[in-house]
Amino acid sequence: MGRQPQNKAHALAAGKFGIRNSEFGITLAAAKLVALVLVCCWPLLGRAAVTTDNPWLVKAAYLFNFAKYVEWPTTRFTSTNDPICIGVLGDDPFGVALDNVVKNRTAQQRPVTILRAKKVEELLACHIVYIGASEQTRLVQILSQLRKLPVLTVGEQRDFLEQGGMVRLRTQRQSVVFDVHLPAADTAQLKLSARLLENAQSVIRKATPE
Repeated sequence: MGRQPQNKAHALAAGKFGIRNSEFGITLAAAKLVALVLVCCWPLLGRAAVTTDNPWLVKAAYLFNFAKYVEWPTTRFTSTNDPICIGVLGDDPFGVALDNVVKNRTAQQRPVTILRAKKVEELLACHIVYIGASEQTRLVQILSQLRKLPVLTVGEQRDFLEQGGMVRLRTQRQSVVFDVHLPAADTAQLKLSARLLENAQSVIRKATPE
């Protein structure tokens, strides 16, 4: 029972782009294709959990897609030409994958830039901040600093959503999926599109009582 939805999702992703199930997620070339599929056609896939032997390409594609389907307050931009900035806090697990995904592409008709830093204070002006695993011991403090800013916080720590993060990336049966904490996004005055929420593996819609 538990495997059927995932297999169906894989079949949808594979069939739509002409990839046989036996080939899906086997080679680096397939991983790059998966990332391209996510970048170009992610809304069409529904909740398709995508398998790849290079998950960081897929995670990078997810970050780029988040930039396309989040609405920030207009005050977050000073002009129509301002880029959407994706920040990476702490040790960077992406390497060049994230740079390659956003290169020469736009989100919401804006260029996308990448900023890497060791201190959260250097990323306060970003629109999306990925909090690396190296920041686990400072996670509560970091999220507290970002909580009321219009910044989409993304991480992979097991307690990321419980601590106030907005989007948690995780691996499920060798596939990359993500969960959303909607109240945290609401607090930051971010509007997550229905397409983004439809692609989430799960969505927390009510704040947990303290």
